[in-house]
Amino acid sequence: MSIFDVISSGVSEAGGTLSRKAKDLTETAKISSEMNKAEGRRQECFRQIGECIYEGSKDGREADYREILSEVREIEAQLDGLRADLRKRKGLVLCPGCGRDVDRSASFCPGCGAPIAAGNVCPACKTPLEPDAKFCIHCGHKAEGQTEGEAAAKGVEITEGNGAGEMKAPGENL
Repeated sequence: MSIFDVISSGVSEAGGTLSRKAKDLTETAKISSEMNKAEGRRQECFRQIGECIYEGSKDGREADYREILSEVREIEAQLDGLRADLRKRKGLVLCPGCGRDVDRSASFCPGCGAPIAAGNVCPACKTPLEPDAKFCIHCGHKAEGQTEGEAAAKGVEITEGNGAGEMKAPGENL
């Protein structure tokens, strides 16, 4: 392989990486914009509810704002979905203890100390995995439930270090 092929390959790989990062940044900005619009609609609904209650109190009648509350619930469901999409794009998960955004490779929440589900990281190298990944893109290990026989075939030993089933090469100390 000539030096020009190596340089060309490196430039091509860097361009692909830059393109993916630009696309991720654009998608993140798009989701954030949608969240801001939905939050604005939600605030407008709250303003309308307050106005409804006020106007009803002037006439001595019961304010009917059920329709507006229904819209608020729809907006909040949309916001929950957008927040989940944004967390996924940023490599974050929601702490089950305190609701804080936590890096998906973390074992525990830095805010409350609650354990974070480890099902979304490679058991061998702890690289974050996509939810439907069958193999780790970093080290090639099977993402879920690799048996000792499969690991041994690769020269890897499964240990019980932290209860999650760590993997190590023969002779390697964890």
